[in-house]
Amino acid sequence: MIWSEVGVGDYQLDEMCKHGFPTPVDCPICKGQVEERKPKRMVYITDYGEVYHFSMQCHSLEFGQKKVSERGGNPAPIEQVAEDSVKNDRPPCNQCKPKKGN
Repeated sequence: MIWSEVGVGDYQLDEMCKHGFPTPVDCPICKGQVEERKPKRMVYITDYGEVYHFSMQCHSLEFGQKKVSERGGNPAPIEQVAEDSVKNDRPPCNQCKPKKGN
């Protein structure tokens, strides 16, 4: 059985560990049946941007926003999203992407 990530704490109340541990992840018996949550890497995008950014202070992101303003347009808001939600739609920014191994 795979426990879900909703409900009380991180797990559904009716799916809490039956062995007396606070969560299935804490239980040596249940642990192998639980998908552990991995933190999601958050990145920054704009509606019309072509890449995603790892830093809201990325020079390329700031430059793009400034360029839109200089042309008389309104820069799209910068949104913070999970990298998994955009990495198949656009590439990472070459200016602010982490070096390999990070």
